[in-house]
Amino acid sequence: MAEDSHSRKPPTWVLVALVCLIPAWPLGIYWLNNSYSGWSRLAEVYPVGACDMSGSQGPTSVTIVQDSGRRWSFNGRRGRKKYSEAGFNEAGFWVRARGTGWFSGPGTPVFVPWESVESCQLLRVRLSFPKVALIIADQPLLDACQRHLAGHGAR
Repeated sequence: MAEDSHSRKPPTWVLVALVCLIPAWPLGIYWLNNSYSGWSRLAEVYPVGACDMSGSQGPTSVTIVQDSGRRWSFNGRRGRKKYSEAGFNEAGFWVRARGTGWFSGPGTPVFVPWESVESCQLLRVRLSFPKVALIIADQPLLDACQRHLAGHGAR
């Protein structure tokens, strides 16, 4: 009599693979959000340090665009809350994740001094080093960037 195909157990290697891959999934997302996207490099060059990160403009969408053209967006939401937020002051602007955890957006906050900004056009803030652009959907921050580049300060 033939064995019923619905009553067979999956091979042991499939179970072992699942046990190994399930914990690796959040690590993979964290790696994509930080290393692959280029955010880790940005955080090395522009650490927050003792910068005051008050004056948040609230939740926003952030996309990092590498010089090669590769893009990584932090546009996700958790319910109604977007993953990233941005703000600015007289010295520069900052971007950070709004929450904590593997899927909460960029892992390390960054503070970019206005002197490191090459240009602000449309929604793009182009940095001098590393050669990346940040697409930030926050008009007050972009207005402050343009005022600074024009020599009128961030107000």
